[in-house]
Amino acid sequence: MKKYFSFYHLLIFSITFLFLTIIQVVPSRPMLLAERFIPGSGWVEVALFSFFAVWMAQKLNTTSEYSKWRKRIWFSFSIFFFLQLILGLLGVEECLMTGKLHFPIPAMILGGPIYRGELTFMVFLFIGTVILSGPAWCSHLCYFGSIDLLLTGTKNKRFDTKNMMQIKYSILILFIAVVLILRMIHVSHLYAIIFASLFGLTGIAIMLIYSFRTKRMIHCTYFCPIGSIVSLTKWINPFRVKIAPTCDQCMKCTVICKYNALKIQNIKELKPGITCTHCGDCLSACHVNALQYQFFKLSPEKSRRLYIALIVIIFTVFFAVART
Repeated sequence: MKKYFSFYHLLIFSITFLFLTIIQVVPSRPMLLAERFIPGSGWVEVALFSFFAVWMAQKLNTTSEYSKWRKRIWFSFSIFFFLQLILGLLGVEECLMTGKLHFPIPAMILGGPIYRGELTFMVFLFIGTVILSGPAWCSHLCYFGSIDLLLTGTKNKRFDTKNMMQIKYSILILFIAVVLILRMIHVSHLYAIIFASLFGLTGIAIMLIYSFRTKRMIHCTYFCPIGSIVSLTKWINPFRVKIAPTCDQCMKCTVICKYNALKIQNIKELKPGITCTHCGDCLSACHVNALQYQFFKLSPEKSRRLYIALIVIIFTVFFAVART
């Protein structure tokens, strides 16, 4: 039991408990699900989620088991999120963020504020997440992303990414342009909802067809506008994944990476591609430990543990409050 009560885990527990306490105390409308059903029970949820954060940190700090547990924990978050959505649709308003249904489509984090001409809570949450954790939104926090990952399966194959980056940013520009046009011509909310629905359904179709066929996260890496914004803005965060000169170019990581950030050219240049989400799956595939986290002058191991602690805390808070 000693390993669960190290200073590292105590710090994770304390910071998680602090953030969840703020969420429990400050908002006038209860944010924690338990508090919405039984007044006072939110404190039990705060404690349980804080212990959950410690448990996650323990699982994710075992490099050989990291990828397996990342996928399991991430997918459990998506199940919990969509279960609340279903209950909300069935009339259990406590399972909705504000009591009203909002589109559970990641692209609407961008599209909604542009269409309405106003900033929302999700915009600030997204910006704060990128500042704190870089691209972890796309590998640990997005409820759509875990589904895309699940559909890629466990088998891997090489994938030709020719012209995919042009497609990626063309979709982003086209999406923004269409939303701006809808706003400028004062299209009704009904038609805006239809556009959002069609865009979301297209994303699901891309997962079912292309992600499943190529065994790569095509939706998240190339189609999702939020994913494209993350790849452009993640540099404001100081964490990096680097390839050390000790790399012997065995190319095993090029097959492991679901985000196509470790193509052969990236390995030769010792630099992951722009689509890298710092998911960390590649670390266990490298037999010479050339793939490493980097945070200023900290050692790779300390950088990795710090990043995991940060992700665990953010993820736990998301898990506790994320709903439509």
